[in-house]
Amino acid sequence: MKEGLVAFQIPVYGIEQGVHSYHFHCGDSFFASFEKSLIENGEFEVDMSLEKKSDTIELAFSIHGNIMTNCDRCTARIQLPIQGDAELMLKYAEHEKEEDEIVFISRDRDTYDVSEFLHQSIELLLPMSNTYDCENDNPRPCDDRVLEVLNEQSKKTKTKEEENPLWDQLKNLNLDH
Repeated sequence: MKEGLVAFQIPVYGIEQGVHSYHFHCGDSFFASFEKSLIENGEFEVDMSLEKKSDTIELAFSIHGNIMTNCDRCTARIQLPIQGDAELMLKYAEHEKEEDEIVFISRDRDTYDVSEFLHQSIELLLPMSNTYDCENDNPRPCDDRVLEVLNEQSKKTKTKEEENPLWDQLKNLNLDH
């Protein structure tokens, strides 16, 4: 077990059947506990519902928070909002092993550490592009100078495309043969 992640140990032995609720906070120290983490600065709140049945324990996670990163559009530092859900099933078996989103555990196991699963789940929620609709933020985090340069470049590119005679010839092609 990684140091500082004791709070992510959930009881699995002797827990009564039914639904149990847990809450976790994942901050910078949480992400620093994982080698090669994609997240350096992040703050997440995680609500977990644990449903204990006779042969399984179903875990449902609701994740919401943000990471501090550079905007891919204007390069300003932004707090990128991230949210999503994840599920994990623990199933009792003679031999412990993991398969996709099912983890087989022995019946006499005391606790299960959800920190690794949470870390992976949060990283999977990261968007391909670090941008979001920040128009309603006050103050707006955008670097307006960079956005002006990008708009100028975009206008120049459009003007060049409009002036290119090859585009005019392609527009006249009849593709209905």
